[in-house]
Amino acid sequence: MNIYQDYTNYMKEFRPLIKQMEATNSPILITFKDVISVNDHICKLVEQNEKVDEELADIFEIGFGFLTNTLEDLKVYYNDYFKKNILELNHYAPLILYHIYLDDFKWHLLNKEEMNEERSKVIDRIESEIDSILVGRGPFNHELIDSYEEEIRNITPFRDDFHAVYTVFSMIAEELNIF
Repeated sequence: MNIYQDYTNYMKEFRPLIKQMEATNSPILITFKDVISVNDHICKLVEQNEKVDEELADIFEIGFGFLTNTLEDLKVYYNDYFKKNILELNHYAPLILYHIYLDDFKWHLLNKEEMNEERSKVIDRIESEIDSILVGRGPFNHELIDSYEEEIRNITPFRDDFHAVYTVFSMIAEELNIF
């Protein structure tokens, strides 16, 4: 089995949850919809025995890795935290979206070797607070996320070039004319 078959098999497990999210216009879809579109497109090229260059292969691997992390987290939220209640999952979408963003930002800092103790502590604390709210199904408001945004801005390296994976894949989808 190759990585493209692994991806196809992996995604079969998550299609029912994704369909529910689509049916309820879940805001969480924004984080992975274009990633799936791009990876599905690349898989289709492979299935049609078309040449997939190194750049597309790298894009596919990054997308698959991102989806694995994101969808596994969503599965835990959906199954364990919210007992398969899609509306409750959607209610907490702002926190879930921010948690996904923080994970992405953390990996960006680690890859650029710009993670330090202060940044790590702030990110870990915010993620822990978000997890506590999600696990306890506690109240939250958008001002909380605004305060997290401010904290992250204060620890972001000067002239940082971070772009969330889902933003990059949106640009890739546009470049590949996938709509």
